[in-house]
Amino acid sequence: MTLRSVADIADEFNRDYVLRMAKELLPRGYRSGHYWMASGVDDSGKGSSLALHLSGTKVGHWTDYGN
Repeated sequence: MTLRSVADIADEFNRDYVLRMAKELLPRGYRSGHYWMASGVDDSGKGSSLALHLSGTKVGHWTDYGN
């Protein structure tokens, strides 16, 4: 049996959780590599001005590049 660190378990949980929440809260969005792309926080269309980090040190952080 391989022991896993708490940090590894937390990282795996965060990756799975953020993707599940992105699909639920921004259903019109889509995955693009390590990001969930959406039209913005209102999720009003098929744009891609909002980028949500799905992995790495910024998992769960988002940026909306729209005006």
